[in-house]
Amino acid sequence: MEVRLACLLCIFVLSFAVITAKNVNSKPDTFEDTYGDAVDDENKNIQNDDYDDYANREETPDVGDEVVERNEVTPEFRTKPQIFVARIGEVIRLPCEITNQDMVLVWRKDDSELLYQGDIAMKQFPNVKKTSEGLEVNVTSDRDYGKYTCQMMVSEDSSPKITHMVVPPTPPVINSIRTPNNNTEFSIGGTLELQCIATGNPKPKISWHKDGKRIEPTGENITIPNLKPHNAGLYVCLADNNVLKPAHKHIEIFIEHKPVVTIDKYLINSNHEEDVELKCIVHAYPVPVVSWKKGGMNIKEDPPKVMLKRHQNNVENLLIISNLTEADFGEYTCSASNKFGKVDKTVGLVKVPVVQGFVKPEKTNKDVVLTWKVQSKPPVTEHSFQYRKKGEEDWKNIKPEVSYDEQNDTYTIKGTLKGLEPGSYETRARSRNTHGWSSYSDIMPFEGVLAKHSSHHKPHHKKHPKGKDVREKQAVPTTQVTPAQHQENEASVEEEQVVSATHVTHAQHQENETVVGASQRSGCATALSSIYLTSIALLALCCRQ
Repeated sequence: MEVRLACLLCIFVLSFAVITAKNVNSKPDTFEDTYGDAVDDENKNIQNDDYDDYANREETPDVGDEVVERNEVTPEFRTKPQIFVARIGEVIRLPCEITNQDMVLVWRKDDSELLYQGDIAMKQFPNVKKTSEGLEVNVTSDRDYGKYTCQMMVSEDSSPKITHMVVPPTPPVINSIRTPNNNTEFSIGGTLELQCIATGNPKPKISWHKDGKRIEPTGENITIPNLKPHNAGLYVCLADNNVLKPAHKHIEIFIEHKPVVTIDKYLINSNHEEDVELKCIVHAYPVPVVSWKKGGMNIKEDPPKVMLKRHQNNVENLLIISNLTEADFGEYTCSASNKFGKVDKTVGLVKVPVVQGFVKPEKTNKDVVLTWKVQSKPPVTEHSFQYRKKGEEDWKNIKPEVSYDEQNDTYTIKGTLKGLEPGSYETRARSRNTHGWSSYSDIMPFEGVLAKHSSHHKPHHKKHPKGKDVREKQAVPTTQVTPAQHQENEASVEEEQVVSATHVTHAQHQENETVVGASQRSGCATALSSIYLTSIALLALCCRQ
Protein backbone atom coordinates (compact mmCIF):
# COMPACT_ATOMS: atom_id res chain seq x y z
CA MET A 1 0.00 0.00 0.00
CA GLU A 2 2.80 2.34 0.86
CA VAL A 3 4.47 1.57 -2.40
CA ARG A 4 1.36 2.52 -4.36
CA LEU A 5 1.05 5.80 -2.52
CA ALA A 6 4.66 6.57 -3.35
CA CYS A 7 3.96 5.90 -7.03
CA LEU A 8 0.93 8.18 -7.07
CA LEU A 9 3.02 10.87 -5.42
CA CYS A 10 5.67 10.52 -8.11
CA ILE A 11 3.05 10.74 -10.85
CA PHE A 12 1.62 13.92 -9.31
CA VAL A 13 5.04 15.53 -9.07
CA LEU A 14 5.91 14.65 -12.65
CA SER A 15 2.57 15.95 -13.98
CA PHE A 16 3.09 19.24 -12.12
CA ALA A 17 6.59 19.50 -13.67
CA VAL A 18 5.18 18.93 -17.19
CA ILE A 19 2.48 21.59 -16.76
CA THR A 20 4.97 24.06 -15.35
CA ALA A 21 7.35 23.46 -18.27
CA LYS A 22 4.55 24.16 -20.80
CA ASN A 23 3.63 27.45 -19.12
CA VAL A 24 7.23 28.57 -19.07
CA ASN A 25 7.67 27.82 -22.81
CA SER A 26 4.57 29.80 -23.76
CA LYS A 27 6.12 33.09 -22.40
CA PRO A 28 8.74 35.28 -24.14
CA ASP A 29 12.40 34.70 -23.44
CA THR A 30 12.61 37.51 -20.86
CA PHE A 31 10.12 40.03 -19.55
CA GLU A 32 12.69 42.79 -19.69
CA ASP A 33 13.27 42.21 -23.41
CA THR A 34 9.64 43.04 -24.17
CA TYR A 35 8.70 45.70 -21.61
CA GLY A 36 11.89 46.91 -20.01
CA ASP A 37 12.95 49.43 -22.69
CA ALA A 38 9.47 50.88 -23.03
CA VAL A 39 9.15 51.35 -19.27
CA ASP A 40 12.55 53.01 -19.06
CA ASP A 41 11.77 55.35 -21.98
CA GLU A 42 8.43 56.30 -20.46
CA ASN A 43 10.08 57.11 -17.11
CA LYS A 44 12.70 59.20 -18.85
CA ASN A 45 10.06 61.12 -20.86
CA ILE A 46 8.07 61.84 -17.72
CA GLN A 47 11.13 63.23 -16.03
CA ASN A 48 12.15 65.30 -19.06
CA ASP A 49 8.63 66.72 -19.47
CA ASP A 50 8.61 67.80 -15.85
CA TYR A 51 11.96 69.48 -16.27
CA ASP A 52 10.94 71.23 -19.51
CA ASP A 53 7.75 72.53 -17.92
CA TYR A 54 9.76 73.95 -15.08
CA ALA A 55 12.29 75.56 -17.41
CA ASN A 56 9.52 77.02 -19.59
CA ARG A 57 7.82 78.52 -16.57
CA GLU A 58 11.03 80.35 -15.72
CA GLU A 59 11.80 81.60 -19.29
CA THR A 60 8.32 82.57 -20.54
CA PRO A 61 7.43 86.20 -19.69
CA ASP A 62 4.15 87.07 -18.16
CA VAL A 63 1.32 87.49 -20.69
CA GLY A 64 0.34 90.79 -19.18
CA ASP A 65 3.81 92.19 -19.75
CA GLU A 66 3.64 91.26 -23.44
CA VAL A 67 0.33 93.07 -23.91
CA VAL A 68 1.76 96.20 -22.30
CA GLU A 69 4.76 96.16 -24.63
CA ARG A 70 2.54 95.73 -27.70
CA ASN A 71 0.34 98.66 -26.76
CA GLU A 72 3.38 100.88 -26.39
CA VAL A 73 4.02 100.66 -30.20
CA THR A 74 2.60 103.80 -31.85
CA PRO A 75 0.02 102.90 -34.53
CA GLU A 76 0.57 104.24 -38.02
CA PHE A 77 -1.50 104.92 -41.14
CA ARG A 78 -1.18 102.53 -44.06
CA THR A 79 -3.23 104.89 -46.25
CA LYS A 80 -1.77 107.99 -47.90
CA PRO A 81 -3.69 111.25 -48.47
CA GLN A 82 -5.35 111.34 -51.88
CA ILE A 83 -7.41 113.61 -54.15
CA PHE A 84 -10.69 112.09 -55.37
CA VAL A 85 -12.47 113.56 -58.39
CA ALA A 86 -16.20 112.90 -58.39
CA ARG A 87 -19.17 114.13 -60.36
CA ILE A 88 -22.59 114.77 -58.82
CA GLY A 89 -24.31 111.41 -58.35
CA GLU A 90 -21.11 109.36 -58.01
CA VAL A 91 -20.15 107.31 -54.93
CA ILE A 92 -16.57 107.46 -53.69
CA ARG A 93 -14.82 105.42 -51.01
CA LEU A 94 -12.26 107.15 -48.81
CA PRO A 95 -9.80 104.58 -47.34
CA CYS A 96 -8.29 104.76 -43.86
CA GLU A 97 -6.18 101.74 -42.88
CA ILE A 98 -4.02 101.66 -39.74
CA THR A 99 -1.56 99.18 -38.23
CA ASN A 100 -3.61 98.68 -35.05
CA GLN A 101 -7.22 97.84 -35.86
CA ASP A 102 -8.28 98.31 -32.22
CA MET A 103 -7.78 102.06 -32.41
CA VAL A 104 -10.79 104.38 -32.36
CA LEU A 105 -11.02 106.42 -35.56
CA VAL A 106 -12.70 109.80 -35.85
CA TRP A 107 -13.94 111.19 -39.20
CA ARG A 108 -14.37 114.94 -39.73
CA LYS A 109 -15.32 117.10 -42.69
CA ASP A 110 -13.54 120.41 -43.34
CA ASP A 111 -11.81 120.15 -39.91
CA SER A 112 -15.00 121.14 -38.08
CA GLU A 113 -17.94 118.86 -38.79
CA LEU A 114 -17.74 115.62 -36.74
CA LEU A 115 -19.08 112.71 -38.79
CA TYR A 116 -18.12 109.52 -36.95
CA GLN A 117 -16.44 108.55 -33.68
CA GLY A 118 -15.61 104.89 -34.02
CA ASP A 119 -18.74 103.28 -35.47
CA ILE A 120 -21.06 105.85 -33.93
CA ALA A 121 -22.53 108.49 -36.27
CA MET A 122 -22.40 111.88 -34.57
CA LYS A 123 -24.87 113.41 -37.03
CA GLN A 124 -27.31 111.95 -39.46
CA PHE A 125 -25.87 112.22 -42.97
CA PRO A 126 -27.85 109.91 -45.26
CA ASN A 127 -25.19 110.10 -47.98
CA VAL A 128 -22.22 109.30 -45.68
CA LYS A 129 -21.62 105.78 -44.33
CA LYS A 130 -18.82 104.25 -42.24
CA THR A 131 -17.36 101.02 -43.63
CA SER A 132 -14.67 98.59 -42.49
CA GLU A 133 -12.23 100.11 -45.00
CA GLY A 134 -13.04 103.79 -44.41
CA LEU A 135 -15.82 106.19 -45.37
CA GLU A 136 -18.30 105.97 -48.23
CA VAL A 137 -19.65 109.26 -49.61
CA ASN A 138 -22.47 109.65 -52.11
CA VAL A 139 -21.83 113.02 -53.78
CA THR A 140 -25.29 114.57 -54.09
CA SER A 141 -24.42 118.29 -54.18
CA ASP A 142 -21.55 120.76 -54.10
CA ARG A 143 -21.72 120.66 -50.28
CA ASP A 144 -20.19 117.18 -50.36
CA TYR A 145 -16.95 118.46 -51.85
CA GLY A 146 -14.15 119.37 -49.47
CA LYS A 147 -11.73 117.83 -46.95
CA TYR A 148 -12.41 114.53 -45.19
CA THR A 149 -10.08 113.79 -42.27
CA CYS A 150 -9.48 110.41 -40.61
CA GLN A 151 -7.92 110.80 -37.12
CA MET A 152 -6.60 108.30 -34.54
CA MET A 153 -7.19 109.04 -30.84
CA VAL A 154 -3.95 107.59 -29.44
CA SER A 155 -3.57 109.86 -26.40
CA GLU A 156 -4.12 113.43 -25.29
CA ASP A 157 -0.82 114.43 -26.83
CA SER A 158 -0.94 112.22 -29.94
CA SER A 159 -3.74 112.22 -32.54
CA PRO A 160 -2.23 111.60 -36.02
CA LYS A 161 -4.48 112.11 -39.03
CA ILE A 162 -4.69 112.00 -42.84
CA THR A 163 -6.89 114.20 -45.04
CA HIS A 164 -8.49 113.28 -48.37
CA MET A 165 -9.77 115.89 -50.82
CA VAL A 166 -13.01 115.39 -52.76
CA VAL A 167 -13.18 117.79 -55.69
CA PRO A 168 -15.38 118.25 -58.76
CA PRO A 169 -13.94 117.59 -62.24
CA THR A 170 -12.51 120.69 -63.93
CA PRO A 171 -11.21 121.01 -67.50
CA PRO A 172 -7.48 121.36 -68.09
CA VAL A 173 -5.83 124.75 -68.18
CA ILE A 174 -2.26 125.32 -69.41
CA ASN A 175 -0.62 127.88 -67.16
CA SER A 176 2.66 128.16 -69.03
CA ILE A 177 4.84 126.70 -71.77
CA ARG A 178 8.42 127.89 -71.68
CA THR A 179 12.13 127.19 -71.91
CA PRO A 180 14.78 127.94 -69.28
CA ASN A 181 15.35 131.72 -69.20
CA ASN A 182 12.47 132.00 -71.72
CA ASN A 183 14.98 131.74 -74.56
CA THR A 184 13.60 130.70 -77.97
CA GLU A 185 16.77 131.02 -80.09
CA PHE A 186 19.29 128.18 -80.11
CA SER A 187 22.43 127.26 -82.01
CA ILE A 188 23.08 124.08 -83.98
CA GLY A 189 24.36 121.38 -81.62
CA GLY A 190 22.68 122.95 -78.59
CA THR A 191 20.06 121.44 -76.27
CA LEU A 192 16.38 122.38 -76.16
CA GLU A 193 14.44 122.02 -72.89
CA LEU A 194 10.69 122.63 -72.86
CA GLN A 195 8.28 122.71 -69.91
CA CYS A 196 4.47 122.77 -69.93
CA ILE A 197 2.55 123.35 -66.66
CA ALA A 198 -1.17 122.51 -66.63
CA THR A 199 -3.86 122.24 -63.95
CA GLY A 200 -7.22 120.50 -63.76
CA ASN A 201 -9.12 117.75 -61.93
CA PRO A 202 -8.13 115.06 -62.47
CA LYS A 203 -4.56 116.08 -63.20
CA PRO A 204 -4.12 116.43 -66.98
CA LYS A 205 -1.78 114.25 -69.00
CA ILE A 206 0.73 116.23 -71.07
CA SER A 207 1.76 115.31 -74.62
CA TRP A 208 3.94 117.17 -77.14
CA HIS A 209 3.44 117.64 -80.88
CA LYS A 210 5.39 119.18 -83.78
CA ASP A 211 4.42 119.40 -87.43
CA GLY A 212 1.29 117.35 -86.71
CA LYS A 213 3.29 114.47 -85.20
CA ARG A 214 3.51 113.37 -81.59
CA ILE A 215 6.87 113.67 -79.83
CA GLU A 216 8.06 111.18 -77.26
CA PRO A 217 8.32 111.06 -74.33
CA THR A 218 5.20 112.51 -72.72
CA GLY A 219 5.14 114.58 -69.55
CA GLU A 220 5.63 118.14 -68.42
CA ASN A 221 9.27 118.28 -69.55
CA ILE A 222 11.03 117.20 -72.74
CA THR A 223 14.67 117.55 -73.78
CA ILE A 224 16.04 117.52 -77.35
CA PRO A 225 19.86 117.38 -77.55
CA ASN A 226 22.20 118.06 -80.50
CA LEU A 227 19.86 120.45 -82.30
CA LYS A 228 19.63 120.50 -86.10
CA PRO A 229 17.89 122.98 -88.43
CA HIS A 230 14.85 120.71 -88.75
CA ASN A 231 14.29 120.98 -84.97
CA ALA A 232 13.09 124.56 -85.45
CA GLY A 233 9.35 125.22 -85.59
CA LEU A 234 6.18 125.23 -83.49
CA TYR A 235 6.02 122.94 -80.46
CA VAL A 236 2.50 122.30 -79.17
CA CYS A 237 1.70 121.26 -75.60
CA LEU A 238 -1.57 119.30 -75.27
CA ALA A 239 -3.18 118.81 -71.81
CA ASP A 240 -6.06 116.32 -71.51
CA ASN A 241 -7.95 114.90 -68.51
CA ASN A 242 -11.11 113.73 -70.33
CA VAL A 243 -13.08 116.71 -68.98
CA LEU A 244 -14.47 118.77 -71.85
CA LYS A 245 -11.87 119.56 -74.55
CA PRO A 246 -8.09 119.26 -74.20
CA ALA A 247 -6.17 122.49 -73.69
CA HIS A 248 -3.22 123.41 -75.93
CA LYS A 249 -0.57 126.08 -76.28
CA HIS A 250 2.45 126.40 -78.54
CA ILE A 251 5.88 127.94 -78.57
CA GLU A 252 8.05 128.67 -81.62
CA ILE A 253 11.70 127.65 -81.49
CA PHE A 254 14.37 129.08 -83.78
CA ILE A 255 17.65 127.36 -84.67
CA GLU A 256 20.35 129.69 -85.97
CA HIS A 257 21.92 128.34 -89.18
CA LYS A 258 22.78 129.28 -92.73
CA PRO A 259 20.12 128.87 -95.44
CA VAL A 260 19.00 125.44 -96.58
CA VAL A 261 17.66 125.79 -100.15
CA THR A 262 15.41 123.24 -101.87
CA ILE A 263 14.34 123.44 -105.54
CA ASP A 264 10.97 121.95 -106.39
CA LYS A 265 12.01 121.03 -109.97
CA TYR A 266 15.52 121.48 -111.35
CA LEU A 267 14.32 121.26 -114.97
CA ILE A 268 11.05 122.75 -116.15
CA ASN A 269 9.62 122.25 -119.63
CA SER A 270 7.51 124.90 -121.27
CA ASN A 271 6.84 126.43 -124.64
CA HIS A 272 6.53 129.82 -126.28
CA GLU A 273 3.66 131.99 -125.10
CA GLU A 274 3.17 129.79 -122.03
CA ASP A 275 3.33 130.89 -118.36
CA VAL A 276 5.78 129.27 -115.94
CA GLU A 277 6.32 129.27 -112.17
CA LEU A 278 9.73 128.61 -110.59
CA LYS A 279 9.74 127.68 -106.88
CA CYS A 280 12.54 127.91 -104.32
CA ILE A 281 12.07 126.75 -100.67
CA VAL A 282 14.44 128.37 -98.14
CA HIS A 283 14.84 127.55 -94.42
CA ALA A 284 17.17 129.74 -92.37
CA TYR A 285 17.45 131.77 -89.20
CA PRO A 286 17.84 134.69 -89.01
CA VAL A 287 15.44 135.24 -91.91
CA PRO A 288 17.55 135.27 -95.12
CA VAL A 289 17.57 137.61 -98.07
CA VAL A 290 16.31 135.70 -101.14
CA SER A 291 16.75 136.81 -104.75
CA TRP A 292 16.39 135.38 -108.28
CA LYS A 293 19.12 135.81 -110.89
CA LYS A 294 19.57 135.06 -114.60
CA GLY A 295 22.92 135.40 -116.25
CA GLY A 296 24.38 136.77 -112.98
CA MET A 297 21.90 139.67 -112.87
CA ASN A 298 19.21 140.15 -110.21
CA ILE A 299 15.68 139.82 -111.56
CA LYS A 300 13.43 142.69 -110.63
CA GLU A 301 9.69 142.47 -110.44
CA ASP A 302 7.98 143.78 -113.60
CA PRO A 303 4.23 143.00 -113.58
CA PRO A 304 2.55 141.43 -115.34
CA LYS A 305 5.53 139.91 -117.17
CA VAL A 306 7.62 139.10 -114.06
CA MET A 307 6.26 138.72 -110.53
CA LEU A 308 8.06 137.79 -107.29
CA LYS A 309 6.04 136.26 -104.47
CA ARG A 310 7.11 135.22 -100.98
CA HIS A 311 5.14 133.17 -98.46
CA GLN A 312 5.70 131.91 -94.89
CA ASN A 313 8.27 134.54 -93.97
CA ASN A 314 10.42 134.05 -97.08
CA VAL A 315 10.28 130.24 -96.86
CA GLU A 316 8.48 129.81 -100.19
CA ASN A 317 9.86 132.05 -102.96
CA LEU A 318 8.17 132.14 -106.39
CA LEU A 319 9.30 133.57 -109.72
CA ILE A 320 6.39 133.81 -112.19
CA ILE A 321 7.07 134.60 -115.85
CA SER A 322 4.20 135.10 -118.27
CA ASN A 323 3.99 134.81 -122.08
CA LEU A 324 7.36 133.17 -122.55
CA THR A 325 9.64 134.24 -125.38
CA GLU A 326 12.84 132.67 -126.64
CA ALA A 327 14.89 134.97 -124.39
CA ASP A 328 13.15 133.67 -121.27
CA PHE A 329 14.52 130.13 -121.60
CA GLY A 330 17.75 129.28 -119.80
CA GLU A 331 19.10 128.90 -116.25
CA TYR A 332 17.75 130.75 -113.22
CA THR A 333 19.45 130.93 -109.83
CA CYS A 334 17.78 131.12 -106.42
CA SER A 335 20.17 132.81 -103.95
CA ALA A 336 19.62 132.94 -100.16
CA SER A 337 21.94 134.49 -97.56
CA ASN A 338 22.10 135.52 -93.89
CA LYS A 339 24.90 136.18 -91.40
CA PHE A 340 25.75 132.46 -91.25
CA GLY A 341 26.28 131.96 -95.01
CA LYS A 342 25.02 132.04 -98.60
CA VAL A 343 23.56 129.24 -100.77
CA ASP A 344 22.68 129.22 -104.51
CA LYS A 345 20.56 126.65 -106.39
CA THR A 346 19.90 126.59 -110.18
CA VAL A 347 16.71 125.86 -112.14
CA GLY A 348 16.67 125.17 -115.88
CA LEU A 349 13.77 126.40 -118.04
CA VAL A 350 13.83 124.39 -121.30
CA LYS A 351 11.70 123.64 -124.38
CA VAL A 352 12.86 120.05 -124.87
CA PRO A 353 11.22 117.22 -122.86
CA VAL A 354 12.18 116.72 -119.20
CA VAL A 355 12.62 113.22 -117.81
CA GLN A 356 11.11 113.76 -114.39
CA GLY A 357 11.88 110.56 -112.58
CA PHE A 358 12.30 106.81 -112.38
CA VAL A 359 9.51 104.73 -110.83
CA LYS A 360 10.36 101.75 -108.62
CA PRO A 361 10.55 98.62 -110.81
CA GLU A 362 7.70 96.12 -110.81
CA LYS A 363 8.83 92.49 -110.50
CA THR A 364 6.91 89.35 -111.40
CA ASN A 365 8.08 85.74 -111.42
CA LYS A 366 9.70 86.12 -114.81
CA ASP A 367 9.74 89.82 -115.78
CA VAL A 368 11.01 93.21 -114.64
CA VAL A 369 8.95 96.28 -115.60
CA LEU A 370 10.84 99.62 -115.74
CA THR A 371 8.93 102.94 -115.75
CA TRP A 372 9.98 106.55 -116.48
CA LYS A 373 7.97 109.78 -116.31
CA VAL A 374 8.52 112.47 -118.98
CA GLN A 375 7.03 115.97 -119.07
CA SER A 376 6.70 118.11 -122.21
CA LYS A 377 4.39 120.86 -123.39
CA PRO A 378 5.06 120.20 -127.09
CA PRO A 379 4.13 116.67 -128.20
CA VAL A 380 6.82 113.99 -127.73
CA THR A 381 7.68 112.15 -130.91
CA GLU A 382 10.26 109.60 -129.76
CA HIS A 383 11.65 107.91 -126.64
CA SER A 384 14.97 106.22 -126.00
CA PHE A 385 14.80 103.61 -123.22
CA GLN A 386 18.03 101.75 -122.40
CA TYR A 387 19.47 99.27 -119.87
CA ARG A 388 22.67 97.31 -119.28
CA LYS A 389 24.23 95.01 -116.73
CA LYS A 390 26.30 96.90 -114.19
CA GLY A 391 29.96 97.04 -115.28
CA GLU A 392 29.23 96.66 -118.98
CA GLU A 393 29.86 99.47 -121.51
CA ASP A 394 27.21 98.87 -124.16
CA TRP A 395 23.57 99.81 -123.64
CA LYS A 396 20.62 97.76 -124.85
CA ASN A 397 17.47 99.45 -126.14
CA ILE A 398 13.95 98.65 -124.97
CA LYS A 399 10.85 99.36 -127.03
CA PRO A 400 8.57 101.02 -124.46
CA GLU A 401 4.83 101.24 -124.05
CA VAL A 402 3.73 104.91 -123.84
CA SER A 403 0.70 106.50 -122.19
CA TYR A 404 -0.14 110.24 -122.02
CA ASP A 405 -1.71 112.39 -119.28
CA GLU A 406 -3.03 115.43 -121.13
CA GLN A 407 -3.95 117.37 -118.01
CA ASN A 408 -0.36 117.36 -116.68
CA ASP A 409 1.45 117.08 -120.04
CA THR A 410 3.11 113.91 -118.71
CA TYR A 411 4.17 110.76 -120.57
CA THR A 412 4.59 107.38 -118.88
CA ILE A 413 6.96 105.04 -120.67
CA LYS A 414 7.27 101.38 -119.61
CA GLY A 415 9.78 98.75 -120.68
CA THR A 416 9.36 95.03 -119.87
CA LEU A 417 12.45 92.85 -119.60
CA LYS A 418 11.66 89.15 -120.00
CA GLY A 419 13.90 86.32 -118.91
CA LEU A 420 16.34 88.65 -117.20
CA GLU A 421 19.15 86.86 -115.38
CA PRO A 422 19.72 87.74 -111.72
CA GLY A 423 22.19 90.50 -111.04
CA SER A 424 22.62 94.30 -110.80
CA TYR A 425 21.52 96.45 -113.74
CA GLU A 426 21.24 100.13 -114.77
CA THR A 427 18.74 102.06 -116.84
CA ARG A 428 18.38 105.54 -118.40
CA ALA A 429 15.94 107.34 -120.69
CA ARG A 430 15.46 110.44 -122.85
CA SER A 431 12.75 111.82 -125.11
CA ARG A 432 12.41 114.07 -128.17
CA ASN A 433 9.84 116.67 -129.19
CA THR A 434 9.72 119.31 -131.89
CA HIS A 435 12.53 121.25 -130.15
CA GLY A 436 14.90 118.28 -130.01
CA TRP A 437 16.20 115.55 -127.72
CA SER A 438 16.38 115.97 -123.97
CA SER A 439 19.49 115.02 -122.06
CA TYR A 440 19.69 111.50 -120.73
CA SER A 441 18.31 111.09 -117.26
CA ASP A 442 20.44 110.12 -114.32
CA ILE A 443 21.46 106.45 -114.39
CA MET A 444 19.25 104.44 -112.03
CA PRO A 445 20.08 100.97 -110.66
CA PHE A 446 17.74 97.96 -110.43
CA GLU A 447 18.00 94.23 -109.75
CA GLY A 448 17.20 91.37 -112.12
CA VAL A 449 15.21 88.24 -111.29
CA LEU A 450 15.57 84.57 -112.20
CA ALA A 451 13.41 83.99 -115.24
CA LYS A 452 12.66 80.26 -114.84
CA HIS A 453 13.17 79.78 -111.14
CA SER A 454 10.04 77.62 -110.84
CA SER A 455 11.80 74.74 -112.65
CA HIS A 456 14.22 74.41 -109.76
CA HIS A 457 11.41 73.69 -107.31
CA LYS A 458 9.76 70.65 -108.83
CA PRO A 459 7.80 68.60 -106.31
CA HIS A 460 9.39 65.27 -105.41
CA HIS A 461 6.94 62.36 -105.38
CA LYS A 462 7.96 59.35 -103.32
CA LYS A 463 7.08 55.91 -104.67
CA HIS A 464 5.09 54.12 -102.01
CA PRO A 465 5.58 50.32 -101.73
CA LYS A 466 2.63 48.28 -102.84
CA GLY A 467 1.25 44.79 -102.34
CA LYS A 468 3.27 42.40 -100.25
CA ASP A 469 5.77 44.96 -98.92
CA VAL A 470 2.99 47.15 -97.55
CA ARG A 471 1.28 44.23 -95.87
CA GLU A 472 4.55 43.10 -94.30
CA LYS A 473 5.22 46.60 -92.90
CA GLN A 474 1.70 46.77 -91.52
CA ALA A 475 1.96 43.29 -89.98
CA VAL A 476 5.32 43.90 -88.31
CA PRO A 477 5.42 47.41 -86.82
CA THR A 478 8.84 48.68 -85.89
CA THR A 479 9.58 50.88 -82.91
CA GLN A 480 12.56 53.15 -82.88
CA VAL A 481 14.16 53.59 -79.50
CA THR A 482 16.16 56.71 -78.88
CA PRO A 483 19.38 56.56 -76.80
CA ALA A 484 17.60 58.35 -73.96
CA GLN A 485 14.76 55.80 -74.04
CA HIS A 486 17.29 52.95 -74.13
CA GLN A 487 19.07 54.31 -71.05
CA GLU A 488 15.74 54.76 -69.30
CA ASN A 489 14.78 51.15 -70.08
CA GLU A 490 18.12 49.88 -68.74
CA ALA A 491 17.65 51.93 -65.58
CA SER A 492 14.14 50.48 -65.14
CA VAL A 493 15.47 46.91 -65.51
CA GLU A 494 18.24 47.56 -62.98
CA GLU A 495 15.75 49.08 -60.55
CA GLU A 496 13.44 46.04 -60.91
CA GLN A 497 16.40 43.73 -60.24
CA VAL A 498 17.34 45.64 -57.08
CA VAL A 499 13.75 45.55 -55.82
CA SER A 500 13.48 41.83 -56.56
CA ALA A 501 16.72 41.16 -54.73
CA THR A 502 15.45 43.15 -51.76
CA HIS A 503 12.22 41.15 -51.64
CA VAL A 504 14.13 37.85 -51.87
CA THR A 505 16.50 38.82 -49.05
CA HIS A 506 13.62 39.90 -46.80
CA ALA A 507 11.75 36.66 -47.52
CA GLN A 508 14.84 34.61 -46.74
CA HIS A 509 15.25 36.50 -43.46
CA GLN A 510 11.66 35.78 -42.46
CA GLU A 511 12.10 32.14 -43.46
CA ASN A 512 15.25 31.82 -41.33
CA GLU A 513 13.46 33.34 -38.34
CA THR A 514 10.61 30.86 -38.84
CA VAL A 515 13.03 27.92 -39.00
CA VAL A 516 14.85 29.01 -35.83
CA GLY A 517 11.59 29.44 -33.91
CA ALA A 518 10.32 26.08 -35.11
CA SER A 519 13.52 24.33 -34.07
CA GLN A 520 13.31 25.90 -30.61
CA ARG A 521 9.71 24.80 -30.17
CA SER A 522 10.63 21.33 -31.44
CA GLY A 523 13.41 21.01 -28.84
CA CYS A 524 11.05 21.93 -26.00
CA ALA A 525 8.47 19.40 -27.19
CA THR A 526 11.09 16.62 -27.33
CA ALA A 527 12.23 17.28 -23.75
CA LEU A 528 8.64 17.20 -22.42
CA SER A 529 7.97 13.94 -24.25
CA SER A 530 11.01 12.32 -22.64
CA ILE A 531 9.91 13.38 -19.14
CA TYR A 532 6.39 12.15 -19.78
CA LEU A 533 7.57 8.70 -20.98
CA THR A 534 9.90 8.41 -18.00
CA SER A 535 6.95 9.10 -15.65
CA ILE A 536 4.84 6.36 -17.25
CA ALA A 537 7.68 3.85 -16.96
CA LEU A 538 8.11 4.59 -13.24
CA LEU A 539 4.36 4.24 -12.66
CA ALA A 540 4.28 0.86 -14.35
CA LEU A 541 7.18 -0.37 -12.24
CA CYS A 542 5.45 0.67 -9.04
CA CYS A 543 2.23 -1.07 -9.99
CA ARG A 544 4.02 -4.37 -10.51
CA GLN A 545 5.40 -4.23 -7.07
